[in-house]
Amino acid sequence: MKVQEAKFSSKEFLKRRRPEKFSDSTIRETGSLDRVVLEHFLSTLNTRNQELQFEDFAKRICEKIICPNLLEQTGPVAGGDGKTDTQTFPVSEQSKILWFEGVNDTSNKERWAFAVSTRKDWKKKCHEDVLKIKETERGYTKVFCVTNQSAKSNIRSEVEDTLKTKTGIDVRILDINWLLDQIYKNHFEQLVIDSLSVPTQYKREVIFGENDYKKHKKT
Repeated sequence: MKVQEAKFSSKEFLKRRRPEKFSDSTIRETGSLDRVVLEHFLSTLNTRNQELQFEDFAKRICEKIICPNLLEQTGPVAGGDGKTDTQTFPVSEQSKILWFEGVNDTSNKERWAFAVSTRKDWKKKCHEDVLKIKETERGYTKVFCVTNQSAKSNIRSEVEDTLKTKTGIDVRILDINWLLDQIYKNHFEQLVIDSLSVPTQYKREVIFGENDYKKHKKT
């Protein structure tokens, strides 16, 4: 049987023969995103009708930080008849062992609800969402309210305590400051750029290969 020989271009042929004569560096492009610029962008999402994009972004952040077992939301309208924007689904203990992100002791067996909003009056929206979720009688033990607005820590704690007393559900409010902290602490800049189509400037970075580094040291 005749073996067909691989065909290479002249450059590829020479590179295979004398790799030391060719550059082995690579170019990486990364988006740079200033925190102040991003904060303004997030706080004005509703003026650009990006509510649904924000829901997708919030879900992706929560999957990485809180728990990865979140259901995909279907339907044309946020929340819909389900009263939640997303919720956990049960996962076996064996499957949970394989989690690398959002590891939590009880999220694989408890029912948690997530409500996402860009409404300016975040306090009223949280009350409405949590009470509607409670009315479903599905046994949710936690509700996470994600907002693109800024919530002062004392007011946030007061709202959480009030809703806990009213519903018996552990309520956590995650505001724009929490989102920004998670983005920059965990290097999720590209995630937010992709999810929300954030306009940004890209910078090119040359990563020296071993051969190029040796050449550079000789010069």
